[in-house]
Formats: sequence, structure tokens, C-alpha cells
Amino acid sequence: MPTRVVWWLTVVIVVAHALALRGMAMNLQLPDTRSTRVFSTRSIQIQPPPAAVATLPQRPVSVTPRPRPESRPPRLLPPKSDSALSSTARAQQPAPLPEPAAPAPVFSPVPEPGVEVVAAEPAQPVAAPVPAPPTTVASAPEATASAPAVDVPAPATIPAPKPEPEPDPEPKPEPEPAAAAIAGTATRALTLPGSIRLSFNAVGKRGRLEYKAMGDMTWLHDGDSYDMRMEMGDWLIGKRVLSSTGKLTASGLAPTRFSDRFRSERAAHFDRQQGRIVFSANTPQAVLMPGAQDQLSIFAQLAALVAGDPLAFPIGTMLTIQTAGPRDAEPWVFTVEREEMLYLPGGQVPALKLVRLPNKDYGQKVELWLAPELGFLPARIRIAFENGDYLDQQWKSSSPP
Repeated sequence: MPTRVVWWLTVVIVVAHALALRGMAMNLQLPDTRSTRVFSTRSIQIQPPPAAVATLPQRPVSVTPRPRPESRPPRLLPPKSDSALSSTARAQQPAPLPEPAAPAPVFSPVPEPGVEVVAAEPAQPVAAPVPAPPTTVASAPEATASAPAVDVPAPATIPAPKPEPEPDPEPKPEPEPAAAAIAGTATRALTLPGSIRLSFNAVGKRGRLEYKAMGDMTWLHDGDSYDMRMEMGDWLIGKRVLSSTGKLTASGLAPTRFSDRFRSERAAHFDRQQGRIVFSANTPQAVLMPGAQDQLSIFAQLAALVAGDPLAFPIGTMLTIQTAGPRDAEPWVFTVEREEMLYLPGGQVPALKLVRLPNKDYGQKVELWLAPELGFLPARIRIAFENGDYLDQQWKSSSPP
């Protein structure tokens, strides 16, 4: 009889722990979509509108070479005459050798080959040659495309200094960085990855709880519209699902709806006619910027941009894109950090690492490793918070969607 009571108490304790752990939320935000359309598995090329596309540099950007110093002819020093020597200095010199009957002309030291030998003249001050002004060597077209052009004044012309203008008491505000950066992506070529499903192993931490999970990212498109979904979790902690749907344009992805579901669903709607983003969480609306993405479609948009021209993203390149979540939208600034070789559960893959740093308290630090073998979709995604919580997803396998 006591054995049966102990057994029932053990079952009750295990069930209570499982229910308590199931209530703990995950950090990753992931999407949900339902679609019965038939999608193709081909990659398509989206050609930008006709515009003058600047030649982009190779990675890494080469440093502008320094100008070589100009070659100067050897300087001939005339011998000092006896009149230039003081009596004291003449007394300190050793006794001179007897001069020959016929004085011979005095020559300068033996010069290098190709230099004319000139007879010495009476001592005269020799002015040092004035060095030529340094010549600024312009970078190659590949290097100048990655940085703003700098006007270099002609070496011979030095403009007179102008008085500095008095500061404007009310300086005009500069344009938002998101709009300026996104406008430059309209003329870039894009290559969308083919439809695919990526499976991930994940480890994470929330508070004092460390956990392991599994997840999938599904990317579908038919050349006109796209459907993207990502889910992460397990039966113990529950699953979180992110989804994004929208159209494909010359500028890449144009989301129409983004949702984040864990127990309940929150969504963001992209109203392009009114130029706004509306949130179902009753939070203030946001102005819809050109090229805006959501927290899931941003992965495919970056993949299309880098795949379109990988050499256009040298180390140190910064890219700003407005990114919407379920409650608000803010500019995400990605920096190309370095190239890495990843050793993941799915194998060894090279990748280009991009980093997004948080621009406010309790913001997300997002690290992406875009892999050419996966159509530049991320092979690893790591999201970290200021309080130490994180979620690290690593590619395990690929399959048709």
C-alpha cells in the first residue's frame, strides 16, 4: 500500500513540473501562414528598374595607395673655399700638403653614373629644392563605389580661406537614416532563393531556465507572391510561430501581414495605400518606409540582396531597413562583420556574418550567418537580450517545402 501512494505522488509531481515549464515563453518571434497554393522551387531573377548602377567594390575594400616620393637628382655640394674658414679653424687643420707647380681644378665628389660633373665655383648658399605637393591617387572604380566620393582640389591651386559661416540657430533636421539607406537598394539586383525548408537545432536561456528545442523555417514563392513561416519549441515549453505573407516586387519582398503567435496571436498589417503599418495590439501606428520588412521577411530580403551581388557587401558595409514587429516598427541597422566557416549540425558551411545591435534598452541583438549553399538564407540565427536571455538556432538539414 505505501508503494502505491509513493507512485501516485511521483506522477503528480512530474505532471505539475511539466505544466509549470509549459507556461514559460520563448524569446524567438516566428510566423504563421496557411496557403493552399502550389509553389515552384525555382530561383528567379528580379531585374531592377532601368537606372545607372554604380560598379561595386570587391571584398575587402582595398586601401588607397600612398603616393610614391618623387626621385630627386643627387645634390652636389661645392667644396668650401679657404676664405670661408676662420683663422681658428685653419689653425686646427692638419698641415696642408705641398701644392703642385700647376694648380689643378677642383672637382666635386665623384657622382653616380649618369650625373654630369661640374667644376666647383666659389662657395654660394645652395637653396634646397622645394618638394612637389603630394599627389592624391584616386581609388579604383571598385573602391570608390563603396564610399561617398570626395572632391580633391588640384595640387597647384590653393583657394584662399573663407570665413566660416555663422551656425544656424535652428539647424534643419537631417533625413532619417532608414529612408536614405533603403533608397539605395532600389537599383540593386536581387536573386530570390528557391523554395526550401530549413531545419534547426536550438539552445536557449530564459531567466534561470536553459532549454533545447527544434524548429523549421519554410520559404515558398511562385514568382509573384511569397509565404514564409518559422516555428520553434517543443511539447514541454510550447511552440512559437512567426509568419509573413506578401508580394514580390522589383525592390524585393513587400510584406502585407506579419503575425506572432504564442498562446494568442498578434499581427502587423502593411497598408501601402495609406502608407502606414497598423498593429493589432492597439499600439500607435507607424509610418511605412520604402523597403520596409518584418521580423521574419527580413531574413529572405537580406538573402536576396546579398545573392544578387555578393561583392556589393564588403566588410564594414552598413544597411538600414525598417523592420516591423507585432507592436512597433523601427530601423534595423545591419553591419557586415566578417566571413566565417561554420561547423553546424548540418555540416561545415562558409557564411557571411551580419550583426544588428539594439538601438534602445531591452532591444534585440540579432546575429545572422548567411550561407551561399542555402541561397544566402541564414544557416545560424542568434538573438540575445540585455538581461542575458538568448536563443541560438543552428542549421541541421534542408528539404523541399
